[in-house]
Amino acid sequence: MKFIDVYNSAEEYDYLVESLEFCMDRYEAISFCKLDCKNLIFKKINFVSRDFSKSSFIGVKFIDCDFSNSDLTQSYFKNCIFLSTKFMGSSFIENIFKSCDLEGCVFTYATFNNSLIENVKATDCDFSEASFSEVKFKKFKTNQCKIIKTNFFKTSLKELDFSNDEFIFPILSASFNELKNLKVNRLQAAELSTLLGVKIKD
Repeated sequence: MKFIDVYNSAEEYDYLVESLEFCMDRYEAISFCKLDCKNLIFKKINFVSRDFSKSSFIGVKFIDCDFSNSDLTQSYFKNCIFLSTKFMGSSFIENIFKSCDLEGCVFTYATFNNSLIENVKATDCDFSEASFSEVKFKKFKTNQCKIIKTNFFKTSLKELDFSNDEFIFPILSASFNELKNLKVNRLQAAELSTLLGVKIKD
């Protein structure tokens, strides 16, 4: 069964796409704007540069897919699982993520500005040079992630713990208020001190 056939049928008859599995498909020049999905499995599907803006994903599992450079602006994700999936350069602006697990995913250059990220766990993911400007974090847990040159401008990192991650060269406001009450390891603290103009004496 191809996802596009189900999607077109759902569009025509206005019903929710749910409880199905799709794999090994590739879609080009197709818009999936305002898609409403529940309890689906997407496996090894290429959705590069597609429009998924204003879509809803509940209980959806993404396995080894590629959504690079796709538009997921103003979308909603709840109880979703992301495994080994690429979102390089994708837009998640004004999104809501609730109770999601991310593992082995790539979010380099992705944009999450003005989003809510709540009760989300990320393991072995790459957020290098992604943007989380003016994001609200609630119970966001990371482990063994790359958070390199990531933009946190005007985003409070209070109570987050990056001590088990590769966290260097963050982009912050001039006041560095974003770092208040962020948990880091000693090496990271030493590197961050250079941003604050602090010199550590041997």
